[in-house]
Amino acid sequence: VLDLMGVTHLDASATRGCFLQLAKMGAKYHMVICAAGLSPKIEWMFRSHGVSFETPEEEEEAKGRLLSANKRSDMKKDDLERIFIFVTVVEALEFCETLLLRTLNGSFRSSASFSTYDDQELLEESKQHTISSVLAHFLRCSEAEKTILDRLMDHRYHREVNYIAGQNVFKKSSPSDAFYVVLNGRVANSTVSNIHSLRQQQPVFSGAGIVSSATSTRYCKSGSGRTVATTWQVGGIFGFNDFLLERQRTWETNAQVDGTKLAKFTHSNMSTLKTQDHELYELMQRVLLRASNLDLANCTCHDV
Repeated sequence: VLDLMGVTHLDASATRGCFLQLAKMGAKYHMVICAAGLSPKIEWMFRSHGVSFETPEEEEEAKGRLLSANKRSDMKKDDLERIFIFVTVVEALEFCETLLLRTLNGSFRSSASFSTYDDQELLEESKQHTISSVLAHFLRCSEAEKTILDRLMDHRYHREVNYIAGQNVFKKSSPSDAFYVVLNGRVANSTVSNIHSLRQQQPVFSGAGIVSSATSTRYCKSGSGRTVATTWQVGGIFGFNDFLLERQRTWETNAQVDGTKLAKFTHSNMSTLKTQDHELYELMQRVLLRASNLDLANCTCHDV
């Protein structure tokens, strides 16, 4: 995002020789370049010299195409070879943030576009899934990265815990001492908010597949007045936003079926991992980055 609020004059040679070339170079790497705070004269220079789209209407159509692209490689080169104009820096940043959430995870797919094979691969014979295989699937790792993730198999950096149906994993307002990965079974976060429950009746996207939503109170304590907002199946990662922000839990979660198994990563585990195995630590940071972006995109990160 370029803030051109302080730029009062721009000649044709600088417009084409600098800004147009910048856009073309960025397009080679699927980069989106935005400019904000342009004066009417500089905006006219951008549009008349091909740096930006000729009309605001054409530009809005191009923005729509970028936001609807499944991944960066699907973006049209002609769109990327233009600088997108915004009135304020805040608007430009908001556009980039939305675009980032849609493309950072490889794709921002609707529930209908998930591969049945991918879902079955992770759910079939779930009791045999290991932390390394689940995270490799979550990140869609290369063979070399899978080898690095196999180092988790000695359980030095995490603990695996079994739960029965209805057992509490953590309560609201409790310390956020860990984040969790579902290895078997499923867990659900519950809420007392009817508005939040209604909001969750929508398709939810997950690196492991479709995350289902429900209003069942079957696994909530009797008389608690809580309803299930979201459930995570094998491959789901939860509890990381509160963990990263080091704040108290903003919602609570319970196991939904007997034999639910979770991998638990604490602050101490991650500190040890950082000092002992930097390669594996970097992969785990990718896991958290991708999981937190999915969480923000799905609005499943808190109980309001």
